[in-house]
Amino acid sequence: MSEGARSGFSEVVTDAWNENHLIAVLLELTYRCNLDCFFCYNDLGKKGRLVATERYLSFLEECREEGVLVLALSGGEPLMHPGFWEIATRASDLAFSLRIKTNGHGFTEDSIERLYRDVRPFRVEISLHGGRAETHDRQTRVPGSFARLMTVIPAMLRAGLRVKLNSTLTSWNVAEVEEMWKLAESLGVLLTLNPVVSPRDNGDLTPLMIAPSSDEMERVCALEAVRQARIQVESEPDEVPREAGSEKACGAGSSSVTIDPFGDVLPCVQWRRPVGNILDHSLREIWSGNGRLGEVRELAVAAKRTRDSLPQLPAGGFCPGMAEIASGFAASAYSLPVVPGLPDAQLPDRPGSRRSLSLLPVSVGGGGAAGSQSPNSGETGPGIS
Repeated sequence: MSEGARSGFSEVVTDAWNENHLIAVLLELTYRCNLDCFFCYNDLGKKGRLVATERYLSFLEECREEGVLVLALSGGEPLMHPGFWEIATRASDLAFSLRIKTNGHGFTEDSIERLYRDVRPFRVEISLHGGRAETHDRQTRVPGSFARLMTVIPAMLRAGLRVKLNSTLTSWNVAEVEEMWKLAESLGVLLTLNPVVSPRDNGDLTPLMIAPSSDEMERVCALEAVRQARIQVESEPDEVPREAGSEKACGAGSSSVTIDPFGDVLPCVQWRRPVGNILDHSLREIWSGNGRLGEVRELAVAAKRTRDSLPQLPAGGFCPGMAEIASGFAASAYSLPVVPGLPDAQLPDRPGSRRSLSLLPVSVGGGGAAGSQSPNSGETGPGIS
């Protein structure tokens, strides 16, 4: 993307933030997954009605009517939703800029070909958990998952799909940042690093046991500065500048929302404060005249003022959602606690039976507990074939 085009896109985003134009929606189709990542933020305790495929299809029509441009299908692992192909194909037919956020593990040659033929997403975003097989597999807790990924990515590229890698930095993989960059370069794809390991959606601190230390993150920042000076690092074609020229800290609830598998409408993936439910109301009803969304937007303004007053920002920048989890107030300065790690043998075996260390305070006006997540109990149907 040229500088002029990027500037124009930034202006569109800024206008959307300021004028509350919904342009981006992320659908968490399911919390079922074929991997078992230790640091996964999903909570497996939430119960309730699941959004049926038919409602997802009608919701896509509502998104188009409201002017949504960007649609992401996520999870869990989105391909494990029994209606994935119908939903993804309809999203493609409606001409959204479609992203598929996947771990890549369940793809086959046939499903890759089908994804290109029937869906043609703008981009497939795949999770990478290390520069080496042993590290990646350690985090996913599925032996062979790295080798599988190294088969899937080239197959996607050969099929004509655009692929990008996303990696959450942990104490297990942070020493392999340079290896992950080299791996991405050898594959010919972009790599985005996420510096924040977050608590689970219900406040469970267990994932923080493998959060990188401040010293480790300083080393990554130094490496990134050297890399930026050495080469012209390609950025994403739709990357939004961190400073978007808005009075708000972010566009959560102003230009974008996340929908969980139970229909709860959330300001974003990290800000798990329900502001409505698509099983009860249309998107237009939720987006317009909603007092809970109005409160979120006011908090985003207050969060920007807090962020601008801080001498040093948290790793990854100031996030109102993380502030609300950590402190109980979305516009408060915050820091995540340091949780001592354990040997692998003493770590919880599976997310479904993990031990909760303790819960951070959660304040979620107008919506009960903060966006706890769960597997799709009651959901039936095959994964991918």
